[in-house]
Amino acid sequence: MTSLKNSEFAEYLLMLLFIKISRRAGETYAMKKLKGVFKELEPKYDFLKYVELKDNVYTEHFEFINVNSELNSVEESEFYKAVKDIIERTIKNIGKFADYYFLKEVRDSAEDIINMDMQNEGINLSYMQFQYLLDRKQEKLYEDPILSHKKTSTILSHKKTSTIHEYQALTQKTLVTLIEILSNKKSLEIAIATLHNILRELGETHEVLRFIEVNESKYKEGIEAIKITDEINSVEPYQLGKAIREVVRRTHEESGGKIDIFIEDFKNRMGEEYLLDFDNIGVNLHFIQLKYNL
Repeated sequence: MTSLKNSEFAEYLLMLLFIKISRRAGETYAMKKLKGVFKELEPKYDFLKYVELKDNVYTEHFEFINVNSELNSVEESEFYKAVKDIIERTIKNIGKFADYYFLKEVRDSAEDIINMDMQNEGINLSYMQFQYLLDRKQEKLYEDPILSHKKTSTILSHKKTSTIHEYQALTQKTLVTLIEILSNKKSLEIAIATLHNILRELGETHEVLRFIEVNESKYKEGIEAIKITDEINSVEPYQLGKAIREVVRRTHEESGGKIDIFIEDFKNRMGEEYLLDFDNIGVNLHFIQLKYNL
């Protein structure tokens, strides 16, 4: 249970994001980016229509952000899913202006009650900041031609010892393993349907997942229910890594078990060679555990 009404929280958070972006790139830019975030997310969260962002950011008393009280009728769990997506999409959309301190500044500037409400709903800004730093490090590795060459040489070297699999095989192994774990608590049919829903949900923010199709009607065939096109082999490693992290995280949430037991079971089923693959694309299972243990 959170302390603030949805409308109060939304108004505070949006103003805070607006101020932090404005100090980096100007008020007009800040409002343009926030409106862009809402335009992208409104098809997923219909209730965002209760928030109005106005272009005239120079009006007094911050009246360019209006939140209708109807937002308070939205279930908290659904509302805070939208909050998490808004924060993540904002970071993505402002690009270089997010820098290494953006989320830290948002967290430090927010009142305790705001951070507490987010924490209660599973939104940990400290973890998100840490994950952002890891993602940027991974991106820079593949943006730098010298480092990229070294990384490619390393991968080729690993391939000779059969410790690195193509992304198609790695993704297939990951999904099959997650289905196996889910099917221990649910039927195989429900496990496959659950994974299908997770991929569909995350596909809105991780384009790499469009190369994956889960056919629920073939659930009795197990692995045959999953089809992955070989186009996935050409994606950027850090993009696949980010997507896999989120799929693992969401599967754990759906499993309802303890994170430590879930990750340990997942690692044992994946095997050492595939875990080495995870290291190469930036999937650190320890950090997924850390998020839930903070």
